[in-house]
Amino acid sequence: MYKFTHAFVTPPIMKQITGVDGKRQYLTPEGHNYESVTTFINRNWGKPGLEKWKKKVGPIKAKKEQIRTVNRGKSLHTYIEDYLMNKELVFDNPVKKSNFIKTKPLLHRMDNIRLIEKSLYSDELQLAGTPDTISDFDDELSVIDFKSANKIKKRIWIVDFFLQTACYAVMFNERFGVMPKKAVIIMSAEDTHKSIVYIEPMGGCLLALKEFMKDPVIFQKNINEFKENMW
Repeated sequence: MYKFTHAFVTPPIMKQITGVDGKRQYLTPEGHNYESVTTFINRNWGKPGLEKWKKKVGPIKAKKEQIRTVNRGKSLHTYIEDYLMNKELVFDNPVKKSNFIKTKPLLHRMDNIRLIEKSLYSDELQLAGTPDTISDFDDELSVIDFKSANKIKKRIWIVDFFLQTACYAVMFNERFGVMPKKAVIIMSAEDTHKSIVYIEPMGGCLLALKEFMKDPVIFQKNINEFKENMW
């Protein structure tokens, strides 16, 4: 069985709470109430394609598919987390096993794991969140996010994922004094026989985050221009 090396840091103790809008928030050790990274980005990141799809298939079918994909993602995350913790895996159905097996080779490029599903926060950003993993990837400290999808996505479609990893990098640097060098998105898609990995220098992701936080609407409107300049 493959064994990962753990170099765990001690994360801050925080409490997850539900805001008046029903969204997840975090209470920091200093008593600050910070919005979650996911909520912040989703609130400011327009998804016209998703809304168009919902209208096309109808609310019942859309809700059913959303539940299926959420459960698929949770299952994959659980298996990955257990594997990174060097636990023996037991699969309860072949689909879940297949999703993990095609992701497994990419996990072997990780080591010296600092965090797995532990919450962080940033006073600079006034945001908090829970990165999937922060560890070495190809021997460089990286923020690593695991995604599942029906189809492989173009890199330009997942800029919001890289913004999310940039937020986690800022949080990690504030707490531990080390800035991750790379943003890594590992995606398991149903239409491929193996998962794929998207890798970007963290410097470009941080620059994109800065522009996004200035004006999310303008940033997304000009995303092609920003991509040329930042990646």
